[in-house]
Amino acid sequence: MTALIAGLQSCLVLADRLELPMVAIHIEQAVSWMIDHGQALDVAPPADSVS
Repeated sequence: MTALIAGLQSCLVLADRLELPMVAIHIEQAVSWMIDHGQALDVAPPADSVS
């Protein structure tokens, strides 16, 4: 599950760079859902901004 979260976080970074806010929102929702349901408790949520 950790690999899935890491993949989603990579997608989130790409969505931010490509300026695809709706995609980023859905990725954030997926990560939040997984964390809320105990699927990825050992992984921190994605950062809000990308530098």
